[in-house]
Amino acid sequence: MKTKHVMLVAILGLLGISAYKIGEDIIAKLGMDHANAQNYIMANFTGGFGANYEVEPNFMSLPRLKLLATIVEGDKVGAAKELCEYIKMYCNSEEFLAVYRKTRADSKPGAEPPRMDEAVLKGMRDMIKDLEAQLADFKKAPKENAQTIALYEPMLQEQKATLAIYEDPTPNKTKWEKNYPEDPAVLVKDKLEQYLSLVATVDFNAKLTAPDNYKIRKFVNPEYESKSPQWKACYRAGKEVNTAVTTFVKAWLQGEIISSTKTKMPRASVEGNKNNNTAAKASPSLVVDDGNDAQEQNTTAPESAPKKSLMARVKSKAKSIINE
Repeated sequence: MKTKHVMLVAILGLLGISAYKIGEDIIAKLGMDHANAQNYIMANFTGGFGANYEVEPNFMSLPRLKLLATIVEGDKVGAAKELCEYIKMYCNSEEFLAVYRKTRADSKPGAEPPRMDEAVLKGMRDMIKDLEAQLADFKKAPKENAQTIALYEPMLQEQKATLAIYEDPTPNKTKWEKNYPEDPAVLVKDKLEQYLSLVATVDFNAKLTAPDNYKIRKFVNPEYESKSPQWKACYRAGKEVNTAVTTFVKAWLQGEIISSTKTKMPRASVEGNKNNNTAAKASPSLVVDDGNDAQEQNTTAPESAPKKSLMARVKSKAKSIINE
């Protein structure tokens, strides 16, 4: 399960939409109160559980900021640093720990799926052995069978992962413990590392098309249109901002992720936003986008008919076992 969606990326999405004038409290400048800002930070760290206790993919919640259109252009790099410092401060606070523990407890699964019949499990194990043997044969001539090997390897890993889930007596609990570790520092560290991995893939020199009739600009390279909202948020923020955030994240990872000494977060609301708290919390999320995401690409089929037939048989066999 990939994951995912980190608050640092959400911050970059905001920075990509507008720039900020530095010199006053960053949360006030965003037109938010601290409680609302902290809700978004927690949401972006923990994600959202969907069907089968999986964390929702591409989860990135951004507030509809009342003052966004009126924020004047300023020091985006400085704003990024301020926001990063605020996130780190919150992660080291009493409030973060209390909210995380409650979120984790509320997300604990109360039921498990029925156990798979042992005969079905045996069939899956046998199928995996067959796949492994066939893959080993193909790898004896790697150049000639490169396309088939590329199809077999992910299929084999997928079948192994499926078998592991079915063999687990408490799969929902296992997913819950992975996505909500008892120590929140494990989660925070993972999200920070996810950001570093993501930003390393961003092409900041990517070209955009001219705005269309709807004022939407798309990537000239169609591959970039299928990138995640987080990838696009990093691109929109720009290389300079991401360099500053990357430096901050690497320094954070080198020290204590969450300190044993807790701080207390400010509670003051932003003047002018006091009467809009309910609306802000109820408003839909704003997804960072540089145009319409492309649909999932079709996998290229093998060139030769025998290989295609073999793959069809493998998929059919796997499907029949799982659906029995």
